[in-house]
Amino acid sequence: MPGPRPGPRPGPAMATACTSRRRPRAQAVLLVLLHLLWTIPLGVLGVTITNLKVPSTVQNGSSGTILDCEYSLLPDEAQPTSGLVIKWYFNSRPAPVYQWIPRQKPQDLDLLRGRLDMNYTANNHAAMEHRALRILNATTDLSGEWKCSVSTFKNEDFMIKKMVVFVPEKGFEVIKSKTNPPDHVNVTCRAHGVFPEPRMNLYRDPGPTGKSSGLPGVTVNTVNRQGVYDITAWTLMPESEIDNPTVLECELRLPDANYTKRKRILVYSGSMGFLSAGATPLCQASSWWKTMAAALLLLHQLKR
Repeated sequence: MPGPRPGPRPGPAMATACTSRRRPRAQAVLLVLLHLLWTIPLGVLGVTITNLKVPSTVQNGSSGTILDCEYSLLPDEAQPTSGLVIKWYFNSRPAPVYQWIPRQKPQDLDLLRGRLDMNYTANNHAAMEHRALRILNATTDLSGEWKCSVSTFKNEDFMIKKMVVFVPEKGFEVIKSKTNPPDHVNVTCRAHGVFPEPRMNLYRDPGPTGKSSGLPGVTVNTVNRQGVYDITAWTLMPESEIDNPTVLECELRLPDANYTKRKRILVYSGSMGFLSAGATPLCQASSWWKTMAAALLLLHQLKR
């Protein structure tokens, strides 16, 4: 006796019908989830750091540098029984360098011991008073990643930001000298006492907005000296390639600190190798305006 005949396989029309029956339910679930995410107030899931205010760059020796950690709490998390504690960490150190438990005195630890204003208050709320750091004297050893951790017995949140404490140059000069044999001009740029590690470049005929073409064959030497850097860049320019005058620019950069300093000089070839007072020879009268324009440009840059 033949068995029951199999029913028809679901074709494209039936699959479309099944899909169309499921789609309204999936859309409804998605809408409910989006509504919940939109309407849940910030912090309802527990302690949440809302903003970590850490300056990206600070000059060495600055006083009163503030690192602040703003957070939101549930009502019960602001209670003394919630176990709320605020900790600050530096780089990869496993132990905190600062800790505060509300209604207790803040603690400066390890690297920050004796270097904070312990009376500083960031907020009048009892659960947020001493959440921030006020560094009395920022120094280069404080360059790195700062992590704020806010936790209770039930929840925890943290955020990390980087701060660079930079040291501007103590000296910065561009000098030129004749070589032996005297068919080249030696151009040397030097800076010393900077932090973090610097970069240096030499440019020829820079425009009003800054660098143009870099000089070829530039040698750069960087030396770490007791936590700060000295840097030198130099090159030899054939006199045959020097116009009268040629503007040269030295650029000193601290990439990690977003810091740039520039200096310009005028270079002449032959007997005009150095700026000097006196009458302009007739054979050079045609370049008088060019010389004056370059000199005015240099004076403008020096005043910046």
